[in-house]
This record gives sequence, structure tokens and C-alpha cells, in this order.
Amino acid sequence: VFYITELTMVAKMALMISLSQLSIMPVWRATAFGLGLRTVLHKGLKAVEDQLLPSAESLPKTNLEGIFRPVEETDPVLCEVEGTIPPSCYGLYARNGPNAAQKVLHDYFIFDGDGMVHSVMMTEDGCKYSAHYIKTHRYQDEQVIGEAVHAKVGDLKYGPASLFHLTATAVREFFGVIGSCASLANTSLLWHKDSGSLIAMHEQGAPYALSVSRDGAIDTLGRTQFGGREFSGSSRETFTAHPKIDPSDDVLYAFGYSFFEPALKFYRIRHSRQEKLKVLKIPVERSVMMHDFAITETHAVFLDNPLVFDLEKASQVGELPFQFEPKYGSRIGVIPLNAENGEEIKWFELPQATYVFHMMNAWNEAMDEQGNPTKIGIVVAQYDDMPPFDKLGAEPNPFRVRLWKYGLDMESGQVYFNGEIADISDRYNAEFPIVNPKLTGRKSRYGYFTVNDRERNDLLTGFFKADLEKKSEDAVIGRVFYGDHTNGGEGQFIPSLNPDASEDDGHFIVFTNTVDVLVEDGDENPKSELRIYETKTMSSKPVAVIKIPSLVPFGFHGVFVPEKSLKEDDRTGNLEAARYSASMIVKESGNFKR
Repeated sequence: VFYITELTMVAKMALMISLSQLSIMPVWRATAFGLGLRTVLHKGLKAVEDQLLPSAESLPKTNLEGIFRPVEETDPVLCEVEGTIPPSCYGLYARNGPNAAQKVLHDYFIFDGDGMVHSVMMTEDGCKYSAHYIKTHRYQDEQVIGEAVHAKVGDLKYGPASLFHLTATAVREFFGVIGSCASLANTSLLWHKDSGSLIAMHEQGAPYALSVSRDGAIDTLGRTQFGGREFSGSSRETFTAHPKIDPSDDVLYAFGYSFFEPALKFYRIRHSRQEKLKVLKIPVERSVMMHDFAITETHAVFLDNPLVFDLEKASQVGELPFQFEPKYGSRIGVIPLNAENGEEIKWFELPQATYVFHMMNAWNEAMDEQGNPTKIGIVVAQYDDMPPFDKLGAEPNPFRVRLWKYGLDMESGQVYFNGEIADISDRYNAEFPIVNPKLTGRKSRYGYFTVNDRERNDLLTGFFKADLEKKSEDAVIGRVFYGDHTNGGEGQFIPSLNPDASEDDGHFIVFTNTVDVLVEDGDENPKSELRIYETKTMSSKPVAVIKIPSLVPFGFHGVFVPEKSLKEDDRTGNLEAARYSASMIVKESGNFKR
């Protein structure tokens, strides 16, 4: 997704060079005359774009209908509950996802929507649901203008017309019609206990800090700062949607990547110790889409897989310019968490080219006498191939995704294990793999992952439990299916409150949508629920079902914040106090009106 920003940056640089000698530029930026000219400029560019790009009315609305349909914001509302909420689940469950705030004018891809947080505050007194947009700079730009103007992934399929649209976006940025912060903040969430705030992330740009009220309502504070460094939202200051927190010391690890420069930026954040943000630059051979990474107790693990941007595809009509190129191969990089130089990374070549969106976990399997790992294990959801993104939902299902393990020998530099760790048959795909969060970066026996039924070609129809110490053919020890016409999303594992509980003693919490067809007009009317399942028994009957009064569209990643964490932070529920206490890490959004 971040490639859009890179292309607009190239166009913007060319424009700046060609116009740098014009003395009238300050007039455009600072006067009422300039405001009028910007309006004329925007309308002129839009008229050409409307002629070149297909209108939304002429295209299939697959990503805007049914369980993908955008919804309005909802203030906290009491929900009906079937069953009993376990005390370990008291707290806030929040999930991020795309939700188009403006009318879609042209093509639309599932990654294109503005970030919206759907949250449920669960207490012994009841449950309240709410939904709120993340007020990014991009969102507020378009609220002021009154229509969608920023470039989107869906606009990249139309060759020369797409290139004109990207250039027009750069022109709008240059003349101040819109800002240059491209983040939608629509992918994932993290609880940052130092500030008592949620962090919303999107790997295309800057993370945003959010406050949480006592009834679960979400409000946007602004762009996040870590260790005195603000992520500006440009394509050179990206921040992964999948940072990792070391459970032993709460150190936050993250990374960013850029098409403009073939390098990773590895971030080490110890905010509570007032340590400045540590940034390591890790060279890579080419710029690739790297969505996730993992940590062990001692190392960070990166997957360099060949999903690249293809300029030739960008000039063609009908295909997105993201291309899986097996000829480049796949490799795994391992670097110490306390490294002082990006050159300390060690690469392991894989025999097959593959792609991985999400990693379940990584851990040190063996150590030497000095406490250095000699073997590292990694479990991922591995794609055998990566069909074009726009083939999502195609029939027959072109994707094949398996739960896979890599074993790395740190002494020989070889991959000693490379195979399926849980055989789920050819009927199912595995995605969104998770473990008990207390074991992040540690050896875990059990893992959980959602499944896509390739025969039904639905999205995510249930979740499985795997015993990672058993043989692959015996590893799946629990299966839960949500029911006919019901799809879920990513779930979260909530550990038991009992300090002596076993690793798998906890609950799996997930939003689901059941689709009924209304005979009168043939439209779909999905019914949304928040379900809680036992993970030890893997009973197909949820212990609690929270009835959501409105649609929760299909989304991406969420987070659970225990009631104890919310109560310990007396800033929760007081927006002004939250703004003050978060001031060390938050850059206020300011006034977006032009």
C-alpha cells in the first residue's frame, strides 16, 4: 500500500523542480486568492480524473457490500449478552478495520477504507459497543473537502489513468489542497501502557494514539511519538502494523520499510526508561512488502519474501502493480535485539520462494554455554504462492496457506527444518496465527489460527488449535466452526487470571457475522456478534455471545486490554487528562480546516 506514497513523492519532486523558480508560489499558499486558485485546481484535476478513471457505479461493489459495507459511527450502547462473560475477559476488546468515510468515486480495494475502531467494554455490569473513526490527517483532509481525493490502492489498476491520478495527488499536495500524511491507521491496534492509550497502525505511514473512555468510546489524540521521534506519515517514516512487546520487560520492537530505499529500519523503544528511540538501518537487496516480523528472547526475525512493486504492471490496465516474483527467492534474517549496527543481521536462504503475511511466534530452541541461541524455531502462515490481491474471493480459491515451521541453525547458517507443522488438509487455509501473549518470543506448545474453507470459499469460517509438539498429521487437536453462513475474523487469546493455569487455559474472542438474505429486496443483512470460546476444551458452543446492535464489517487486527490495566491507569475516561499524560508521545493533530 505504501507504494502509492512513493509514486506521488516522485511526481511531487519533479513538480517542485519545474516550479521552484516561480515567485508566485507564496501567493498560492497564504492568501485568499491562493485558496480560490487551489479550489479551481482541484476541480480541474477532478474533472480529468472522472473522465479517465471508471466510476464506482460501473464497477462491482464486492468490497463495499454485505459484511464489507461501511457503517456510521456509534456512541457506546448497551448490548444483550447470552451466557456469562468470564472475569478474565473483563476489559476492552477493540478491533481495527477499513471503513470508507467518503463516497467511493472510482475503484475500491479492501485496504482502502479509513480506519475505524469497533470496541466492546466488558464488565460485570454489562457490555457496551461503540464504533469510531480514527481521525487521521487524511481523514480530516477529506472531511473538509467533502469527497475522497487521496490516492488509493483501487486506483492503481488503470495504467496511464492511474499514473495521472497519482500525479494529480502530488499536485494537490504541492499546492496545499491536501496534506502529505498518507496513513489510514486502519490495520491494527496496540495498548501502550506508558501513555494509557491505544496505538492505531498502518504500515503505509504514521501510527496514531487513541484515548479510551470508561464506557469504551475511542477518541483520536494525534500522531504518535516514540522516544522523542515523531513519525511524520511520509513513506520514509513508516511503522509496521505488527510491533512486538517483550513480555519480560515491556520493551517495544518494531520496523518500517520503504520502496524508495531498499532498507529496513528496526526500532527499539524503551519509553518508560526515558531512553531515546533506537533505530538501526538494515540493508536488503530490494524493496519488498514485509508485513510482519517476530522476536525471540534474544533476536528479531525478518522474512524477506519476493512480493515486489512492478513498474511494468503499473503501466498496464487491469492489474495491480504488486507482483510475486519467485525468481528472487525467499530468505530469513536474524538480528540481536540489542544490536548496535544493522550489518549484524544474519541471512538464511530458503529452498522455496514463498510469502508470509503473519507469523505465529519465534523462540530459541537451543542455547550454548554463553547463553547464545544455537537454534531458532519460527512458525508462520505460509502461502505457497501469492496470487494477485484482486483475486481475493475468486472461484476457485487460488490461495493455499499452511501452518509452517522454519528451523534455523545459527552455527552452520543452514535451515534445518522447513515443513508443515500442522496438517489441516487441502480443504482449509490457515491465517491470523496466535499464541498465548505471555509466551511471545518464548517456546509455546499450543497455537491457534483461523481457517478459510476453500470448498465454501467463505472468508474465515472457524479457528483451530494445534499442539506444536506433535507430529504434523496429529497436531490439530481442536476445531471450532462458527456455523452456516457465518464468517469471523482474527481472534485474540485472553489468558486465564489463575497464575498457575496451563498455557492453553484461556479464551478466544472474535467478531462474527451471520448473513441472512432478505427476500423482499435480495439484499444481505449481516448480524454481528462478539463471541467468546474456551480454548482448553475447544467446545464449539461459546461461553458468551454479545449481540452487537449494528454491523461490524470485516476488518483486520485487534487487541484486548484487561480491566486491571484500565483501572491502573487513572487517565482512562478523562480525555483532557489523557491528552496531558500522553503529551510525551503524542503529537496533537491540530486544526485541519484550510
